Amino acid sequence: HHIISGSYWNGDGFPAEGDTYNLRFIDTVATGNTDSGYDLKGDGITMVRAIAKDNKRNFRFWGRARMIDSVGRDPHRRGGIGSQAQVWAGHDARVSITNSTFTDNRSNTFVFAVEGNAKMTTRKVKVTKARAARAAVVERNAELRRL
Repeated sequence: HHIISGSYWNGDGFPAEGDTYNLRFIDTVATGNTDSGYDLKGDGITMVRAIAKDNKRNFRFWGRARMIDSVGRDPHRRGGIGSQAQVWAGHDARVSITNSTFTDNRSNTFVFAVEGNAKMTTRKVKVTKARAARAAVVERNAELRRL
């Protein structure tokens, strides 16, 4: 883990840059990262039974991705700037989440943070959160649909 330009703490578990595509994460685990457990900027990403816990943003998407039967637990921002979230989608991401579970008891955790022009769809998703925590933060041009 290292600090970049002042107050943003970088340190991802599984990073994938924008020129990558058709990646599959099957039965993977990302824990204890100062930034994202999965920071995925590529397209055509499929995650099956992925687990992320104790990362600032457990899952972070910038491109097209599917998440199936996956688990997010207890995001933890250790320092620096940026929100603490289970799933973050930004830029022009298109994310589909199916049959997955997200659990946390901290009031400063966003379950779903959808920014920019991102679009996120959830289906058969179970969420357990602190009473004061926000289930979703959706910017004006972004979209979150629950089917």
